Amino acid sequence: MKQHYKLKDICEIGGGQSKLTLNYAKKNIGNFPVYGVGQLKIARFYINTFSFQGTYICFVSTSIKRLVGNVIYIENQKFSIDNNLRILKDFKINLNLKYLYFFLKITKKDLTAGVQLMLRTQEAYDIDVFLPSLNIQNYFVKRLWFLKESFEKLKKLKIQLKDIKRKLLRYCFGKYLNDEKDLHCKLKKICVVKFGNKKLNKKYCDKNKGPYPVYSSKTTGDRVFAWINTFDYNGTYIWFTNRGSCLANFYYEINKNFSIYESAAIIYLKNKTKILNLKYLYFYLLFEQENIKHLLSVGAAMKHINYEDISNYFVQIPYLSIQSKIIKFLSLYDLIDPVILKIDNFLNSYNSYKKTLLKIIFSLIK
Repeated sequence: MKQHYKLKDICEIGGGQSKLTLNYAKKNIGNFPVYGVGQLKIARFYINTFSFQGTYICFVSTSIKRLVGNVIYIENQKFSIDNNLRILKDFKINLNLKYLYFFLKITKKDLTAGVQLMLRTQEAYDIDVFLPSLNIQNYFVKRLWFLKESFEKLKKLKIQLKDIKRKLLRYCFGKYLNDEKDLHCKLKKICVVKFGNKKLNKKYCDKNKGPYPVYSSKTTGDRVFAWINTFDYNGTYIWFTNRGSCLANFYYEINKNFSIYESAAIIYLKNKTKILNLKYLYFYLLFEQENIKHLLSVGAAMKHINYEDISNYFVQIPYLSIQSKIIKFLSLYDLIDPVILKIDNFLNSYNSYKKTLLKIIFSLIK
């Protein structure tokens, strides 16, 4: 029984419409999604007509290199696609469409090898597809689809938890802060701000491995950049990422021995400061996070915050009794952060496991 096919033997490839631009959408507002490059699973906009109805596989044909060849599965919808996507249609062979989706997704790296900005239709037609019996396809899909749906549910839960955190901060500071009564001063008046240690690069850390964590701009999943045999700080501090895609993420470390790399910075109270609780400052900086992100250096190759800008940032300080109320109110915040961190860690290992499983499955059945 034949098991290896070219994609052209399985289906036809259709194109999207070049007219489906934002201007077109504004003139033809409706309820039917139009998909394109970007957040592939989220519609770019909605219009009053549709080109396709049902369940389909689409792939990115024109975009930057890392997106070309990306595959999306659209289930039971009325929709259209723009001219950056192509769609698989008019199938000539009976198969499980979800199986084909997984197969094309795991072979994406091979599909885009050497491709700069385009995966041409003819190149897509020449893709080799392994099709075992329908029973085997169904067997793998049943297990792999469970992994995919579980992964997406965890991502949604993480988004919901982050939204709860934002609402807690907005409600709390809206309730307790008083612009007229509270003290307003620059951060450097009451705190010391220090940027990380440049020497703690990967090469240095590899040579000096030990039990003490080094933090950096690596803030997804396990926040530890490396483990070394010495530490720069001992106690309770605030630290934040001062560059990269995770700019201005703030963390509160209690009674720890640790160090920070140059892509992070640390904040702690000056010795004579008796008007500020460091935990309150941590929550306040989280509340001000979006404004702090706008301190980034304009035109820099990598987004980063300058020492002067963060040191001169104005903070609002109520009486210590009010700070204590805010800290007590936001005790729920401390319960949410560890959950999000565990989800991050699980998503990273889960995604790695899923990719490994897919590779093993397709290497075995080949």
